[in-house]
Amino acid sequence: MTNEKQLHLFLTTSPLQEWKQWIIYQPEWERRKVQMLRAKAVNELSLEEWNFLEQYRVEQRVLPLFARFQTEQEQVDDTMMVYNYARRHSIEQLMERKLTEEERKLVQRELEHLQSLSLEELKTWILTFQENQQPSMIDLCLAHFVRENYCKKMQHGNSSKKILKLN
Repeated sequence: MTNEKQLHLFLTTSPLQEWKQWIIYQPEWERRKVQMLRAKAVNELSLEEWNFLEQYRVEQRVLPLFARFQTEQEQVDDTMMVYNYARRHSIEQLMERKLTEEERKLVQRELEHLQSLSLEELKTWILTFQENQQPSMIDLCLAHFVRENYCKKMQHGNSSKKILKLN
């Protein structure tokens, strides 16, 4: 496959595919926290803990819908739930919530590094990413921001304008 075709595939990755990857991803710390919070009585939960469990419950409810989306098993109601969920939620916030503080710091450092790359160096990064058969969630997060901002960088050239960031 030519470099230009690989670049095109990278830049045109389906947002649905990104959502699926992040909705499905359940880090060990999240599993432990859910287990610990479910062991508490409802009246013992803080508002933050209750909101965490509620967000987890919603994600678990839409998970099978994302898996069925664009298949023969898909129902119109399911399609609308997936559409509404993706429209009302930020994938960047989902990424940030799923990553640990240490992982977020690493992503931010890498984004700062990626910001300094020329378009040709970014293209090389993209092609290297495309070769990675099992990217980590950190890699997928970086790829999201590179994908979202590659065209902006092309338009702005190598200006010092900061365009890559984790919320």
